[in-house]
Amino acid sequence: MKSKNLLFLIGICFVVILPSCKKNILNCKLGKYYLSDGTSTPAPNVFSYYEDGRLKLIVHTDGAKDTLSYNADTLTILSYDNTGVPVENFTGLLNSSGSVVSVIRNTLDFSGNITATDYIVFEYNANGNLTKQTTNNTSGATILSLGYDGGNTATGSLYISGILNKRYVFYHNNALNKTGIADLSGEVTPYFGKSSANLLDSIRIIQPAISDTVRIQYAHTLDNNDYVSSTIQTWLTGGEQTKYHTYQYFDCE
Repeated sequence: MKSKNLLFLIGICFVVILPSCKKNILNCKLGKYYLSDGTSTPAPNVFSYYEDGRLKLIVHTDGAKDTLSYNADTLTILSYDNTGVPVENFTGLLNSSGSVVSVIRNTLDFSGNITATDYIVFEYNANGNLTKQTTNNTSGATILSLGYDGGNTATGSLYISGILNKRYVFYHNNALNKTGIADLSGEVTPYFGKSSANLLDSIRIIQPAISDTVRIQYAHTLDNNDYVSSTIQTWLTGGEQTKYHTYQYFDCE
């Protein structure tokens, strides 16, 4: 469902002081996001916001929509398909930092009946980074754990129904992750904790069950405000493919 993979950006102030000049402090909102395989140019995902800067609506490439509403310590996301039929609802409890600590996520049929429910719990370290995500449903438990080196992800593991499915090793470069892109999803979701401080250089994904290792490399281009304008994501092993991510911003101050 679309709300499982939401994109969202909160601009982070970043000042560079040079001997003869001072760079402007800019806060930008993500306006459009494109994802392409290089053979076509799909329609963008389009984002709109409340007056206080919080995300209000995402219109996805295929016309599906996610609407977000906030009430005290609760975030509610309602997802609709491209015909306007509700397909999912998401109710999350927020902590004092605005990160989700627990979620009930329901999948709906065309009559609005609940066909599946996920119960998700999130844990964070003292810096606000996500360290553990536990999802329970009728299929069992799925547990993602992440370890950090300073402000960046270093290692991770994914267990499904008690069986190790994947291990992750993360490598970062020196560029600041001002956009706030999440390492595993490539998305910008600050209500799931702080993203890594620096941009990804590559990820190694070890899959014990099939004795396979995947290596993914990233090449980022920054705009004049130090936000990521484009990312080329290339699979070096595990099946060659390349994805092109493009980000467009607005309302920069």
